[in-house]
Amino acid sequence: MYFGLVCLYLGLALWFGIFWALILLPAVIALVQHHVIAREEQYLERKFGEEYLRYKADGDGGFDRCVTPAHNLALQYTARGKRARCAL
Repeated sequence: MYFGLVCLYLGLALWFGIFWALILLPAVIALVQHHVIAREEQYLERKFGEEYLRYKADGDGGFDRCVTPAHNLALQYTARGKRARCAL
């Protein structure tokens, strides 16, 4: 979902020719990671406890984990025997 919002932000900035918004994109991503995603993860840990921690350890999700180099995705694929969810 957050990757889609970044794509939408990027697309709208380019569509309307607001090029200074492209400069702010890394700051927007950092703010979302810190203020939204981190708080959501804390809430889910409190609500679901150990079940969520197991889910989180098994998953390949998350915006910061999705933008890893391709060779890391290949290593994740072979080590876990499954396809990485964030493979681009």
